[in-house]
Amino acid sequence: MSAFGARIAQARGHLLRDVTAGCAVGIFSVSEGMAFAAVGGFPPAVGLYAGIIPVVVAAVFVPNPLMITTLTSAVAITARTALDRAHLNPADPRAVAALTLTVGLVMAALAVLGAGRLLTWIPRAALGAFSAAVALQILVGGLRHATGVRCRGPAGLGCLASVLAEPGRISLADAGLAVFCLGVWSVLHAQARLRALALPATIVVATVIVTITTLPVPVTAALGAIPHSMPTPTRPLWSAIPSLGPGACMVAAAALAQAVSISATEPGSERPQTGRAILAQAAANLAGAFCHALPVGGSLSRSAVAVAAGGRSRWTGLFAGIALAALVCVGGSWIGRIPLPAIGVLLGVIGAELLAARLAEARTFAHTSPRSFALFAGVFTLGALGSLGPALVVSVAAGVAVRVVAAARVHHASLRASRTATATKEPVG
Repeated sequence: MSAFGARIAQARGHLLRDVTAGCAVGIFSVSEGMAFAAVGGFPPAVGLYAGIIPVVVAAVFVPNPLMITTLTSAVAITARTALDRAHLNPADPRAVAALTLTVGLVMAALAVLGAGRLLTWIPRAALGAFSAAVALQILVGGLRHATGVRCRGPAGLGCLASVLAEPGRISLADAGLAVFCLGVWSVLHAQARLRALALPATIVVATVIVTITTLPVPVTAALGAIPHSMPTPTRPLWSAIPSLGPGACMVAAAALAQAVSISATEPGSERPQTGRAILAQAAANLAGAFCHALPVGGSLSRSAVAVAAGGRSRWTGLFAGIALAALVCVGGSWIGRIPLPAIGVLLGVIGAELLAARLAEARTFAHTSPRSFALFAGVFTLGALGSLGPALVVSVAAGVAVRVVAAARVHHASLRASRTATATKEPVG
């Protein structure tokens, strides 16, 4: 085969992986999008629509080609708080559109003002700890769906303790299906040629089994009504934008926090182009505002799905948006049958892998830098308890403190050198 032919074959292989990964992300976006919208008290449809146009727009501009920008639980919760403070109805599409638009404008202003530089100050230990806390929440959230056990509050250590403390609350049907799905995924994942298909294939198999056997497990349709078409253009409630300013800043911070955590998923990688990342998320929100979508930010779980399914480039995000649009328009009744335990156990696997990688990095800090390990432990503890906002504040504050101390040391050293040079200078005459 000629060199040109080999490059064509390689390009086809990469494209096929991107298509497969995009389909996997699209399938996961069904349950996650609807569930996260429900967590914030929004109609499930706006969670689904947040995984279509915003994902495609962000994929075009984001510097990290495998970062999926869509709705997350932290964004959904803060978005509801922002609307409540502005005395707006979360079921009003125009109010949601106004909030999404305002978040996009805030992000654009932050990018223009150079706020991305502040994110580059965050120490590696703090980035890794924040990423570990988000991974833990993904793991615990997956366990909740896999076992059928519900707990109040964020998916942190408290929720995990409540799941483990009362094994009698575990649904045997849910857990049984989850164990079966884990076995199917393990068999497929062990085969190099089938590894990229492991995630979507497991979900398809589980859906077929539940449909045929009518196994009594919760399905996606239980989360709310599923739309069967793309959204009509939405006009924001322009008069509400001024009152949404403070809340939009809070939502933007939560969204950018997720992007920061994604930047820490590859130890030793170069610092992300934060300014461009903020602009990409701003563009995604500005586009989503007119497409009936909730605000969006970097999603660690669906970015991890893209990587685990073999995604290679930004085409993964493009195909993810296309796949979800096709599922909504054509397969509305089918996606309503996706069993939540199958989604839960696979999210648990992804969260566990991410968490293990971050804890391995923490062990390295423990042997090489006690200060970095202490920072990791503090930020992770805050995030593990469900306080992602305070964890981000501590991370940024630590970065600023490190920069200030370093600048003070340089200034002190410069003054001392100047004084030494003056004292040793011989008098003239």
